[in-house]
Amino acid sequence: MRRQITHSQTPKKRLGAAAVELALVLPVFLTLTFGAVEVGYAINVSQKLESIVRDAGRLAAKDIDPALLVGGITPNQKVINDVRNMMRAEGYNTANVAVTIVHADGATAGQSFDLSLATNQYKMMKIRVTIPYTDVRILKMRIASSTVLDATLVVSRGRSTLSF
Repeated sequence: MRRQITHSQTPKKRLGAAAVELALVLPVFLTLTFGAVEVGYAINVSQKLESIVRDAGRLAAKDIDPALLVGGITPNQKVINDVRNMMRAEGYNTANVAVTIVHADGATAGQSFDLSLATNQYKMMKIRVTIPYTDVRILKMRIASSTVLDATLVVSRGRSTLSF
């Protein structure tokens, strides 16, 4: 004997299955999507930070024209102000940005590097810029709240001269 199934019996068995599946899959999908967006943004910020440090290194490596030092600021302050201005131009909060310029090698490694001293000519310096991730993140979650983004550049303080 053959059993007959009517069409009205099959949908009743699956009633609500799609809603249950969506309730199980949606949180995982949203977590992965927002996580990927946040990681991508963090990588973007990190690359911009590296670009800003590269520009600061170019400025610090060459002779800074005294006409640029308005208001009695030092060359070190000029570089730090320029880093903050570049970050502000990118739309970042610069309240917690830390910029350090220190000797990169030798007996004075880690000590403050003064760009205005002639004795520092042709010496290696390290420029480091750090900013807390909480100041640049997109999503206001507690994930990575203690993370600090930083970029470092080691460059020589030198002078280019042309001779004919």
